Amino acid sequence: MNILYIGSSKSWHLALWVKYFALKHKVLIFSEKEDYLGDSLADDVTIIESNGYLGGALNRLRAKSHSMFHINKLISVRRYAREIENVVAEFHIDIIHAYSLYSGYVASFINADVPIIFTPLGSSLIIHAQNNF
Repeated sequence: MNILYIGSSKSWHLALWVKYFALKHKVLIFSEKEDYLGDSLADDVTIIESNGYLGGALNRLRAKSHSMFHINKLISVRRYAREIENVVAEFHIDIIHAYSLYSGYVASFINADVPIIFTPLGSSLIIHAQNNF
């Protein structure tokens, strides 16, 4: 199965889900490109990064303003949705998993004929706790 996650590739919350499903499935992550967050936490998965409308300029300027990146996220929602639709077609995605409230919002604009799961941030703690008694 090909699974596409929508979320930050630099989030340890998402990394827990990705590591779990990557054991038996092909996993991809659609992530905003925010250089100030550091390196990706996901190994051995395909990461598709998008700048949105302002992200490229913010990254070139080495901006550290969370506010500016959040504004970019808000104005780029429909663009991200279109890019995700292209990813679904190109990589034959079977299911989309939106992980975080914002990712769920982006997913609400996606017009693709695949199931979309929305999981709120923090549900990964349940999996992590069960594996680390």
